[in-house]
Amino acid sequence: MGGEPRRNRPSKAQLLAADELELPPGISLDRLTAFCRVAAAGSVTLAAGGNASRQSQFSRQIKELETFFKTKLIERKDGGVVLTDAGEDLHRMAEAQILSLKRFREKQAVEPDKLRVLAPDFLINWLILPRLDKIRQIFPEARLDLSANHGGSMIQTYDQVYGVSLCWAQPDDKPEPQKELGTLRTALFVPKAAAPALRDEAGIRGLAQRLVLRDAGRHPIVPLSTQDGKVSTGEVIGLDSDLQQADMVAAGGFAAVLPMLAVQRLPEERFWRFPLPKGNRFERRVTAHFTKDDFGLKRIPEPKAKLLLAALRLS
Repeated sequence: MGGEPRRNRPSKAQLLAADELELPPGISLDRLTAFCRVAAAGSVTLAAGGNASRQSQFSRQIKELETFFKTKLIERKDGGVVLTDAGEDLHRMAEAQILSLKRFREKQAVEPDKLRVLAPDFLINWLILPRLDKIRQIFPEARLDLSANHGGSMIQTYDQVYGVSLCWAQPDDKPEPQKELGTLRTALFVPKAAAPALRDEAGIRGLAQRLVLRDAGRHPIVPLSTQDGKVSTGEVIGLDSDLQQADMVAAGGFAAVLPMLAVQRLPEERFWRFPLPKGNRFERRVTAHFTKDDFGLKRIPEPKAKLLLAALRLS
């Protein structure tokens, strides 16, 4: 039936647990920080740095804590203060919590000296390089180090799954699962000058099938020659990289299967592209991997990792 979607209502146990986390007015991080400063300095005057206004503020905040906890926290002695037993207990708890929060904040705000991107060369070419501006906005102070792996994938858990390891160079033992970025779809790119001579979609499809089925390396191209309005194709040639493919197609006289993102180098006004069916052998699922590997890299903090994933996401 229509109407508003059902909302999960908290149970009575959950409501009671939430109530237990509620404290009455009178306690705050500012008051606890002031108390810790006075406890560490052994004097309200020293903790305030001689500032009369701050000295009055610290004294008032400690008095408010004593009212809240209904116990004496400090005692005046020899021009300074000493902690009561209750004050010692509170000092240990408050100091630990404040330091934990401070470390948490520093961890989230950390900016690495170097952001190392490890990936197969086709991902460096078609995914990382076109999005450098977005990456620099996330890591404005970091020096970027792009390392292409020419032998396949840097992380390959099973066939046809390639990963991008996006980390900075410090060891860390905490693993994190792969994050899906999407699938790098492919298309047959043909110079528009040759496309009309192929006459119909069946001709284009046949050419694409030749490239997909022919085992001529990971980066095959096929020469095209036009005579009397007809196109003839030569033997399929295997190249070393997808950038070589794109350069040969851009020069004219060749067709190649490339990622759809190659439209950045092969604009639609000059080149025709025929999207290939899903699941062809040139297609790649792309994942990001934030974990330690053989290169001894440290996991990126969660807030920046989320921004990076969004910047690299394939639509």
